[in-house]
Amino acid sequence: MDLQLDTTNADLEIINGELLLTSGIDSIRQHLQIRFQFFRGEWSLDLRLGVPWFEEVLRKAPDLQVVRSLLRDVILTTPGVISLSSFLLDYDAPTRALSLDFEAITVLGPLEFDELFIIPRPGI
Repeated sequence: MDLQLDTTNADLEIINGELLLTSGIDSIRQHLQIRFQFFRGEWSLDLRLGVPWFEEVLRKAPDLQVVRSLLRDVILTTPGVISLSSFLLDYDAPTRALSLDFEAITVLGPLEFDELFIIPRPGI
């Protein structure tokens, strides 16, 4: 079990003064979301951890093969994830939108996931 985060701003989910807990497949989904939001170098005790968003993804023309490999690695090294049954990464250059859509096989069954990342333009 984990403390549940709300989907709007990733704050702790509190209802009527009570912290909510998440478990099962929802816990694995939340762990994936947290890992996708964790930037490399963000944790001072181990600067190697996290996704290299600044170095590899949040750039003018990201190498999609590298991004694909990085995100697949994040998914497959998440506790509870066994394998990927589908993986689709799409990048729309004019809008700088990176969409990730996959289905993972977990120890608790299949997990469908989709996320849209907007890569900010420099100076914005």
